[in-house]
Amino acid sequence: MTEDKSAASAVEGLVSFRMPAFNSRKPHIWFFQTEAIFANRKITSPVQRYYLIEALPADIAEEVEDIFGAPPAEDPYAALKQAILERTTVSETARLKQLFNELTLGDRKPSQLLRQMRGLLGACTMDDNILQQLWLEKLPPQLSHTLSMFIGDKDLTQRLSPTVSPTITTTHQL
Repeated sequence: MTEDKSAASAVEGLVSFRMPAFNSRKPHIWFFQTEAIFANRKITSPVQRYYLIEALPADIAEEVEDIFGAPPAEDPYAALKQAILERTTVSETARLKQLFNELTLGDRKPSQLLRQMRGLLGACTMDDNILQQLWLEKLPPQLSHTLSMFIGDKDLTQRLSPTVSPTITTTHQL
């Protein structure tokens, strides 16, 4: 009976606010947002945190349904979080494939593309000059030629964002 009461109060504490939409491309960001909510609401109990399962989309819940039936007694939230991250995070190989083969500028700013490329690297390391060269290859030729003089600059994103964005926008519209 006590377990039912604590479970009910855990759910009650979570229902009083809205959880962010689950980010299936980057589940770790969703956990950052969720844990910020927990900190703001002073939700520290692993059992209360575990009941975030209520906010999971159906496809993610299916990935971790084995935990629902028998959550660990020690720290059910940590177990759930670890399972979600392990089972839904894109593999390192897939991220690198996307970086080298699938990523394009599209209608983003070049600085946004470079940030996304760095994000796809994750824990992998790559010499910044090589990454910047790869970035230039993904840009339109006239823009790539103009920006190539900055290769080797360690603060490329910071230096180019405020000064080149108007030029990039004009050039990109051609």
